Amino acid sequence: MRRSESSICSKNSLKLSSIPPRVYEEVLRAKEKGYDFVDYAIQLIDNEIIKIATLNEIEIGIVKELSKKRRLGFGEMEAMALAKNRGWIILSNDKVVEKVAKEIGIDVFNIEDLLSAMVDLGIIKNRIELKDIIEEIETKDRIVIRNKRYLFNKFEE
Repeated sequence: MRRSESSICSKNSLKLSSIPPRVYEEVLRAKEKGYDFVDYAIQLIDNEIIKIATLNEIEIGIVKELSKKRRLGFGEMEAMALAKNRGWIILSNDKVVEKVAKEIGIDVFNIEDLLSAMVDLGIIKNRIELKDIIEEIETKDRIVIRNKRYLFNKFEE
């Protein structure tokens, strides 16, 4: 899975709600390449907890505008268009995505925010599971999780 993968959650909660079609394609390609940590996302999609959001005409227009001005992947542009039009939050670990999203008024959460929410919601059930997920992300995707202590301390609360 690419470092810049984006997805969307509702502003009313950290419940992941939708991903654009291009991000779904990226998740499937990541699985084909052997990235097992996407199994969680695939399971949520298969169980329809995460929906694949179809872009409407307004959102397609936002993608067209973003493509003229920015060097972003289509998955990121689709995610931003959905978030901008529907008042959603972007989940991305890409600094460029974060910068552009904030410039156009979209809130952005990163991988650490998502892991924190997964602990809070009981999706990640213990320190061992968290450790395994972090190690897999850091090893396979070469992303450094900086606030590990904070995440592990959530199990003491």
